[in-house]
Amino acid sequence: MLFKSYELLEGSKTALRLNWGALIVFLLLLVAAWIVTDRLQMPIKHLAFTADSLLFFGGYLASAALHEGLHGAFFKLFAPERKLHSGVKNGFAHIISPGSRFSKSQFIWIAAAPFVLLTLLGAVIMAFTGVYFWLGLLLITHAASCVGDFYWIWRVGGAPKDVRVEATEQGIALYLPQEK
Repeated sequence: MLFKSYELLEGSKTALRLNWGALIVFLLLLVAAWIVTDRLQMPIKHLAFTADSLLFFGGYLASAALHEGLHGAFFKLFAPERKLHSGVKNGFAHIISPGSRFSKSQFIWIAAAPFVLLTLLGAVIMAFTGVYFWLGLLLITHAASCVGDFYWIWRVGGAPKDVRVEATEQGIALYLPQEK
């Protein structure tokens, strides 16, 4: 039985709020990174402006593809027999497993995996290479781009324990078991 649905991809006010939220997260993380690098007197290793810019934008496109790929990998982990559908709608890249319903914890893993795994990967690369400038900016941009996933985690996290979650073309739908 459908309990609640949240639309994000159909020009909703929520999508606009999340875009503003992403900008705020980006600016806060940028300031935090500036404070940390200044306080720790970390040398900012960067290349020429053109190289930094190309690495950043290429890295952003790659991180967006990896991000959606990780969602897809976790959809497949929990529903291996189901097909995936991906696309871009109203500026939001998305991937779904149409008709698949996931437990609350499975869906939270699906939503959180790209942020957690790409942040860890970026931190390890920064630690071993010392490249903080464009890679740090890329991690900040990716984290800010994850606000939609954080929104889903918040919505699903607040749902009843036995809810089943389906990612739809417009957002998510939460289902409760049928009463017997």
